[in-house]
Amino acid sequence: MANWDDRTFKLCAVGRYGRVLSDFIESIEEPFEFLDIGANQGLYTLIAGRNPACRAITAFEPVSRTHNFLLANGALNGLGGKGTPVKAAGSEVRGAANITLPGDHSGAASISQCTEGSETEAIALMAHTALARLLSAIGPKIVVKIDTEGHDPAVLRALEKSAAFSRIEAIFYEVDEAWIDAGAVRASLQNAGFTSFERAGSGRHYDVLARR
Repeated sequence: MANWDDRTFKLCAVGRYGRVLSDFIESIEEPFEFLDIGANQGLYTLIAGRNPACRAITAFEPVSRTHNFLLANGALNGLGGKGTPVKAAGSEVRGAANITLPGDHSGAASISQCTEGSETEAIALMAHTALARLLSAIGPKIVVKIDTEGHDPAVLRALEKSAAFSRIEAIFYEVDEAWIDAGAVRASLQNAGFTSFERAGSGRHYDVLARR
């Protein structure tokens, strides 16, 4: 669904987010589930949905307007019963938080980083115990994408507490070295059995595809 007033939509439309995660998702041939935390308008949810090996998708997007685009895009692309949209943010604890809304760039909405003069919206936080109800301990492997503008370490800690964590075969997460200790995140994932770390992007703001 077109949303040309939004920078994030424009970046998706022109392919500025690169091919690392999309190529990986498209290459999977064994059954998998896709967990999209910070789904925005659903770019990677829709890519996963096109792969016949994808059995189920759980997409978290807490911001009301963006969540509505996620729903519309899922319907337009025929996700049907494969996709479960969740209007909440994944986190370590259950509760509520204010998320900063930068206006014309929905992908920059952040719980962790406040932008002076921006609007805010109260959102729900879903803890690892709720994640466990969505993702059972038994099932196919799980591929996770996390893009939460600085909240990624909290999401990773929540996933580590989930009964389904051992099923996670790959995690694609965002790093901004101004917000996140990239070395600490990598060390934590290495301790959990992840052995391959492919960097997507340059500079101090980039993404990482971690695989077991």
